[in-house]
Amino acid sequence: MSKLFAVLSILFALSGCDLTSQLGESARPGPSPALLRVGYTQGHCFGDCPVFALEVYADAELVYKGERFTDRPGTWRKKGGREEIATLIERLESIDWQQYPARFPSRLPDLATTTITWYGKGEEPIAVAFKEETAPELRRVADDLKRLANEEGYRQVADDVGGKPATAKGAREEIIVLLPADTDAKMWVGNYAKQRVELKERIDPNGNYYLIAADPNVMSAKELLRYLHEDKQVLSAQLNGGVDPR
Repeated sequence: MSKLFAVLSILFALSGCDLTSQLGESARPGPSPALLRVGYTQGHCFGDCPVFALEVYADAELVYKGERFTDRPGTWRKKGGREEIATLIERLESIDWQQYPARFPSRLPDLATTTITWYGKGEEPIAVAFKEETAPELRRVADDLKRLANEEGYRQVADDVGGKPATAKGAREEIIVLLPADTDAKMWVGNYAKQRVELKERIDPNGNYYLIAADPNVMSAKELLRYLHEDKQVLSAQLNGGVDPR
C-alpha cells in the first residue's frame, strides 16, 4: 500500500494535484505504531459525555476515535502542527511518569474517567487514570490533548473504531413492537426509560403495532431486542426494516 501511495503521489504531484484531497484521507498510509507517543481517552459517565480517544504521533499525525455520544463517530485523522506537537512531546518527555499512581482516587463515580497513556520512544507504556483529582501538570496535559481532539480539520477514514461500531450523538434506531390490545403503550415504554426508549407512533390505527426508537449510545437496538423478546407484554418485536423473530 505504501509503495502504491508513493507512486500515486509522484503522479499526482506532477499533475499538480494533492493525492489525499483526490482519493480521501483513507488513501494515505496509516500512522506508524513506532511513532505513537501519547494517547488520551475519555470514558463513559452517567449522562451524555462524549466517549472518544486521541492518539498523537511524533510526526504530528493525530488519530481521533469517536465511540459514543460524539459528533465525530468512527476513526478520523489529520496532520497537526509539527512545531506544536514537537513542543508538546518535549514537555511530556520531561515528566516523571513513574511518580504517578495508575489511578487517582475519586469521590465522584458518575464522572467520566480520563486516561493518559505515555508511550515514549519504545518504552513500556504508562497509563494514568483520573477524574476530578489529579496532578496539575497532568490536568494541563489533558486539557491540551482534549483541545487537539476537538480541533477542526479531521477527515474520516472508517465508520467504526477498531472493528467496534461507533454511534453519533443523537442517533436513533427504530423497532416495531406488537403489544396486547389492553396494554397502554405510553405506560409500557416507561419500563425502558433507563434505556432512553421513546414511543414514536402507533403504526396501525386499528391494530397494536407501535414504532419505538432506541438510543444506540445507551443500548443498541439489537441488544434491546433481547430484552423485548423476554418481555411478557411484547407479542413480537423486530427492527424497522428487518425482521428479528421472537
